[in-house]
Amino acid sequence: MSGLGGFQQLKDTTPVVLDPGILGKLWGIAPTIDVTKATQNEIARNLSEQIAERIHKTTSLQINANVKIIDNLWGFDKLTELKLDNNCVEKIENIDHLVTLTSLDLSFNAIETLEGLAPLTNLTDLNVSSNKISKLEGLETLSKLEILMLGHNNIGAPASGAEVDPKAQIRELKYLRQFRELQMLTLEANPVAENLDCEKYVISHCESLMYYNFRLVDDNMRKLAAERFNDDVVLIRAEEAEAEAAAASAAASQAKLDELKAANLLGFHGLFEAMFHEDPDFPKWSTMPGLDAPLDKYRESFAAMTGPFKAAMLAMHAQIQEQVATFYAEMASAREAVEAEAIDDIAAFDEWRRGALYPNLNALLQQAASNESMVDLFDDELEHKLLPAIQALEDKLMEMEIFQVEQFDDAVVKFERVINDITSNYSSDVISYVIALRDMETEFSSMSLKLGELLLEQFHDGSLEDDIPQSLGLLLNDKEAFVNMISASHDFRLDKINAKDDEFTLRNQQDVDAILDKIRHELRVRNRNRVQEIAQLTDQYRAEKVKIARDGLPQSML
Repeated sequence: MSGLGGFQQLKDTTPVVLDPGILGKLWGIAPTIDVTKATQNEIARNLSEQIAERIHKTTSLQINANVKIIDNLWGFDKLTELKLDNNCVEKIENIDHLVTLTSLDLSFNAIETLEGLAPLTNLTDLNVSSNKISKLEGLETLSKLEILMLGHNNIGAPASGAEVDPKAQIRELKYLRQFRELQMLTLEANPVAENLDCEKYVISHCESLMYYNFRLVDDNMRKLAAERFNDDVVLIRAEEAEAEAAAASAAASQAKLDELKAANLLGFHGLFEAMFHEDPDFPKWSTMPGLDAPLDKYRESFAAMTGPFKAAMLAMHAQIQEQVATFYAEMASAREAVEAEAIDDIAAFDEWRRGALYPNLNALLQQAASNESMVDLFDDELEHKLLPAIQALEDKLMEMEIFQVEQFDDAVVKFERVINDITSNYSSDVISYVIALRDMETEFSSMSLKLGELLLEQFHDGSLEDDIPQSLGLLLNDKEAFVNMISASHDFRLDKINAKDDEFTLRNQQDVDAILDKIRHELRVRNRNRVQEIAQLTDQYRAEKVKIARDGLPQSML
């Protein structure tokens, strides 16, 4: 049902749990079967079926039945308005699945905490007035709120035994600023409403507000509010702008990471840093004098190579996705063409059956009343005309299906060849990139070894002028160990490069295989379903033939 009419408040004042029984009473649902002949289970099933059907259709529901616990509201998948005002509800619960709600009225209850509302992101109208709510919370996801009724609660009440801090009390209302579409707000009869700055604070911070405590917010009220809290609002706007900019930057960074991940490039993002930060030996000799210059050059060269490589691989990924979309579009077009032909054949068969065969059969039946030989002709028509026509239709549909399967198989082979050509065309980019990284690493390692050997020579002959960390000096005491450490770092970084190369190649192939496997699976399911549909259709025709042979032609077939 779409309206609220027909509901009556239950007379019993005992607090209850909301259940289907209450809904049945409120809706006045009665058994639609003969209760004098039905069992209690049959009656209960009949009532449950009626309630379930009503629940599925209901878009607006009002219940004033001394409800204490909200429960059993499953199945209301079309509900947009729920009114549970004037009950005994103490906790907002068991409604988080009602995601289609746009209006919720929980006024005149005993609710202390705003909770359980996070999933109801479509709410535009929330009424929780006349409860025991003391804190603004739990509404962060309700960004579409236009009407928020909070009157007659305990918002702004000081903690037990504490004195009111007017400034702290009013700052709690900053919470309301997040509702950018809020047009109507009520806070009357709350402790915070007694604060002389309450109205001005709310109007200045909730800039979309049109009505406050059922009064129109006019230009003069806005002016007075702006004068009182201008500095505060300017500061908040600056903070919000900074936060929005940071959020936008974070979103852009995340989008880039997602793009790299989709193209299996995430492993190359930050690879240079990982090569050094994860190397257990590099920190031990990284303070070697003269190392900064070759390290900076290595970093710059690495970035210069990685940028174009990422761009090329993103282009490859985009081409593959484009080919996937093209493949599905072509398959849909081919499928529609064959299905249109099949529909035409079925329609032609039905037209012949109902327009020519069945009228002829009906005429034979009418003549059979005075001429028994017409019965044989009737049976002959069924056996030698209808059955062969059904078989011919089935053969034609199966022939088209076989053609479609072969067409799809050829398309998959072509698609796989195109995808492999794309990956093959870009394989030289991958090879060139990895070779360049290895060469850069080898060059850096060679320069590091030369610096190390020079440092060792200066250290041992006493000509070292630069001060070096004590930890590095200890390493220089063992020449062989120091040189081996630099070489080990080189091997570590080469292994990282080779591992990312192998990982990238493997994941790309896995992605291609996954795409092909998905396509083949979808086609298998589609082909199997199609054959079943053909069999079901022709079996239905054959069953109809048997029924006609037994019972004759019903009027509905003529």
